[in-house]
Amino acid sequence: MKNKLKTGSISIEEFIDNFGLLNKTDYEVLVFKELLKDNPNTTNYEFSRQLKLPVSKIKRLREEVVLRYEERNEQFYQVQFVSLLKTKSDFNGKDEVRIQVEDADMRNYLLAILSEKNIISDTSFSRDILRIKKNDFFTLLTDVFEEDFKEDASKLGFSTTSDKDNEWKKLLVDAIIEIVIKKITNSDSAVQLAKLGCNKLVDWIHKTFE
Repeated sequence: MKNKLKTGSISIEEFIDNFGLLNKTDYEVLVFKELLKDNPNTTNYEFSRQLKLPVSKIKRLREEVVLRYEERNEQFYQVQFVSLLKTKSDFNGKDEVRIQVEDADMRNYLLAILSEKNIISDTSFSRDILRIKKNDFFTLLTDVFEEDFKEDASKLGFSTTSDKDNEWKKLLVDAIIEIVIKKITNSDSAVQLAKLGCNKLVDWIHKTFE
């Protein structure tokens, strides 16, 4: 890895304030919290290489940071999900979407949504990579953004559960892939969505994912 970890957020004052109160593990978690803040897109493997620690310990430190320092709500998960789609996703497979989710809490959040819908994500290749069929990805998408998405869809008279609406569901997923991943602003799928009267959904894609 060419670039060293950024450490701009680490302040000696925070350590002095807690001097004598924290054990070795507490200090490690505190330092790692600041490293995550300065290096949000760094993978567990990259942290492992730089810090010369096992990947398993990096994963534990991530989990400890979440438990001790972060208050997560639906908006947080939405922002994280968008970030994953932009930077950690592979839409090149014919029938599936692959999303790399190294944050255990975020992964469990997404898996819980899929489980509620009786959808199985294939993690046999790697526990950190969710492999989801594109039809199931639509379900995940609409659940994460339930309120905004369903409000716009209902205004257009579309149901998010009816099988007869499969055409616009597929177009929606394709439009997100083309606009977000391939950077095609005026994508073919978005144009077709607009022709179906789904202008609000096209606007929602741009507002949410760009």
